Amino acid sequence: NAVFWSLFQQIFTVLAVYSDERMNWSIFGWVAPSNWIGSIEPVWIIALSPLFAILWTRLGNRAPTTPRKFAYGVIGMGLAFLCFVPLAGVSAVPALAVLVILGVFAVSELLLSPIGLSITTKLAPEAFRAQMMALYFFSVGIGTSMSGVLAGYYDTSREAAYFGILGAVAVAVGGRGRRHQFDAGRPGRQARRLAAELGGHVLVDVAGEHHGVARALHLRQQATAGGRVAVPLVGIEEDAAAGRVRRRDHLELG
Repeated sequence: NAVFWSLFQQIFTVLAVYSDERMNWSIFGWVAPSNWIGSIEPVWIIALSPLFAILWTRLGNRAPTTPRKFAYGVIGMGLAFLCFVPLAGVSAVPALAVLVILGVFAVSELLLSPIGLSITTKLAPEAFRAQMMALYFFSVGIGTSMSGVLAGYYDTSREAAYFGILGAVAVAVGGRGRRHQFDAGRPGRQARRLAAELGGHVLVDVAGEHHGVARALHLRQQATAGGRVAVPLVGIEEDAAAGRVRRRDHLELG
């Protein structure tokens, strides 16, 4: 999330300078103001949001999982930066070319931002939803701060290296995230892995796979009497059919 926003927020820093110094804002004989650079991507968002809503609704359970959407968003952001590399040798970059690149910015944001807000509330324990939302926005703040730091390295004389390196890093990060996405095709495996990442020492499958749902438990404490678990558990429940993983706080094992 921080990697995505560290690139995206450069619309208001690097691209503001880029639009003023490097772009030709003449569009079919009409010259647009260079300060419109920050308004193009929101227009794309308004235009594309209904299409994405229709797309996810029609795909239903066939839609990419949340980790895949996150990964595609970061990869898309990296590809958008890489699109600036061929333009480095152009003396006056056409505004229409940048308009298309900002469309890629918008698609990437729609793959990550609304999904991130939704999954944060779904996975967070009910008692800590506000704190988890605060952490989510904290990651956005980290990315925004990183974008300011990175912008200090931008220079028109080496913009190919600037956009190329940042774009390649984002694609690599997104590709790594895609490889580690939750695999709904192997019920329980990713649920157990996620439970292990929470610090579990004893993992138990509850009823194995039941109606397409696999469960894994992280035991906070193991009971000694009768070999039964008599204490609250932190559980990870994976819906293999829907490709969804959620956290359950009060799963009990008999």
